Amino acid sequence: MKIEFAESRPSGDFALVLPSTGSTRPGVSSLGDKAKIEAALERQKFDGDSGSSAELFIEEEGASRRLLIVGLGKDSLPAESAEKLGGAAVARLLKSGETHAVIDLGGLGFDADAAAKVALAAELRSWRYDRYHTKLKDKQKPSLKTVTIVGGGQGAADRWKNRWEPVAQGIDLTRSLVTEPATYDLLLSRCFTVWLRATHWR
Repeated sequence: MKIEFAESRPSGDFALVLPSTGSTRPGVSSLGDKAKIEAALERQKFDGDSGSSAELFIEEEGASRRLLIVGLGKDSLPAESAEKLGGAAVARLLKSGETHAVIDLGGLGFDADAAAKVALAAELRSWRYDRYHTKLKDKQKPSLKTVTIVGGGQGAADRWKNRWEPVAQGIDLTRSLVTEPATYDLLLSRCFTVWLRATHWR
C-alpha cells in the first residue's frame, strides 16, 4: 500500500472517505448539495456511531465519485479514533474496485501523530498473503493501491515515516515469517531494513 499525505484533496479518480463524529462531519460541506447527502445518510439510518459507515455516490468534477463516511462516535477524540478510521476505510474499499482512497480529516482536529496513526491502520488492514491463492476471481483481489491522507496536522508525513511506518514494517515482517518460512537471505535483508528504520524512531 502506498501512503501519501497532502494539504488538499487531489484531482482525478478516487474514493473519498470522510470521518463523522456523531452528526459532525465538516467534510460534507465542501461537496455541493449538502442537504441531498444528509438526506441520503438519514435514509441509511446513519448517525455517526462508532463502527458505523455509509456509502453513496456523488457527482463531482463531472464524474461519479464513491463517498464513504465512517462513524467514529459522538465526542470521540482523534487520538482514540485514528486507527479505527484507517482500518474501517481500507476494509470497505480494499476489494471495491477503487484504486485510490482519499481520507479527509479536515476540521476534526487530527494532529500529526493522529493522522499518522490513520496511515498505520490503513497499512495494517491492507495486509494480505495471496501467494498460494492462485484461483482468486478479479472481484476477490485487492484493488486499492494508494491512500492519501488530507488535513492532518503539520508534520504528519514525517511522523509517519519516522515513527509509525517502521512499526508497520515490523508487523509485516512478523506476519510474513509466521505465514511462511522465509529464505535466509530474505530474512536477513528484511530484518536489517526494519532495524535500520527503527534506529530513527522519534
